[in-house]
Amino acid sequence: MPSLELALDNGFRLNASGFCLHKTQTPLWLEEELQRHRQKLEASFQAITRLQNEGKVSTAPGKETSIGFVKLPHLPRQNPKLWEDIFAWQEKILKNYKNLIVIGIGGSYLGGKMLVEALSSPLRNLRITQGKESGVRLFFAGENVDPIPLECLMETLDPQQSALLVISKSGTTLEPTAAFLTLARWRGAEFAHHTTAITDPHQGALRDFALRENIPLFPIPPDVGGRWSVLSPVGLLVAAAAGIDIENLLAGARHLETSLKEKDIWKNPPFLYATLMHLAQLYGRTESVIMPYSSRLLYFAQWYVQLLAESLGKKYTRQGYKIHTGRTPIVSIGTSDMHSQTQLHQDGPRNKVITFLRIQNHPSSLEVPPLSRTLEGEEKLKGRKFQDLLHAALDANQKALQEDHRPYVEITLPQLNAYYFGELIYFFQFATAWEGELLDVNSYDQPGVEQYKRHLQQQL
Repeated sequence: MPSLELALDNGFRLNASGFCLHKTQTPLWLEEELQRHRQKLEASFQAITRLQNEGKVSTAPGKETSIGFVKLPHLPRQNPKLWEDIFAWQEKILKNYKNLIVIGIGGSYLGGKMLVEALSSPLRNLRITQGKESGVRLFFAGENVDPIPLECLMETLDPQQSALLVISKSGTTLEPTAAFLTLARWRGAEFAHHTTAITDPHQGALRDFALRENIPLFPIPPDVGGRWSVLSPVGLLVAAAAGIDIENLLAGARHLETSLKEKDIWKNPPFLYATLMHLAQLYGRTESVIMPYSSRLLYFAQWYVQLLAESLGKKYTRQGYKIHTGRTPIVSIGTSDMHSQTQLHQDGPRNKVITFLRIQNHPSSLEVPPLSRTLEGEEKLKGRKFQDLLHAALDANQKALQEDHRPYVEITLPQLNAYYFGELIYFFQFATAWEGELLDVNSYDQPGVEQYKRHLQQQL
């Protein structure tokens, strides 16, 4: 039986040694399961190969559609003019403004937000205000219609020093539209000169409005849905404004492409992960806990919640059979949530599988110093690096789960930088697409979301 740890040549690792679905599971159990589902796995590989090579997927018998997220890592080569425009826009923003307000919701918000939170300093805006960092301060709006945060933002910032970046594929979504109209009025009569829009390049209310007002436009590719769009201008402009290395972000995603072509599941991380999660669901593990051991990955986990929930939570298969399928995604942050959710993970219903995310090396030498006064437990802690404490807590959590045969997998990044983060994003996108093939659902629509939107429009 192959090793249950899959390591790529750059240090990206997927470890499935903790994937135990029942107490009597033998070492050969997983191989037997893979053989039992061989036909389904082979069909999914063919479908993902076609997606990668042609950008096409089946959505129903005799129907197919184009899916564009697979092309996004190649933007610098495929559209050099757009790539140059992103850097020209970055230069304009950094030169002329102190604040950039990003307006969006769902994939139009979470993608950029997670990039900033994961790859910038945690107190970035404060450090810029204090002169400890250079750059434009970033603020986010339009992710909710709670009026208090938006009012506070407008009361705090100087409109004359602020630019607006509004992101919406349609331009009709309630939350960002309300926020944009409000912030445009706040910015003043010349708001259009200080606004950039990212939207569908061919149609939609925001596109039409931007053209009338001469607002600069960047495209959301028509064949890329919001939750799949972070490596498009949707995420790249926000990241560029934050000074993130977007070239390495896309290079990291491209690195995964070679392993995606591997038919051997033990050499293909997204294939293996999707298969494990599918097996977990078949055995009743319908709650999926994503647990990064880094507070900087909170918004990454929330981004994955949307990706998983909207892509796989479906009422019908592509054949039209009613199934009401999907795994419920749950965010848990190590070490914080070990003091709350871990009680449920350890002793609660056996309906969960946990995905741990480990950052092997944090760029910090911070350690616990000795005190001049004696504190109980000090001897165990003094001189210990904080990142070593993170690893120790994660290892302890895994050992406790193993003792009670609770399933988990671990994904390890050598470090948290733009390159490895780009690879992690692409990994989860392909793993989700793969899982959709195994479930036989359309991973690229969201009819349940559209249903509530119709009712909301009737009430407005």
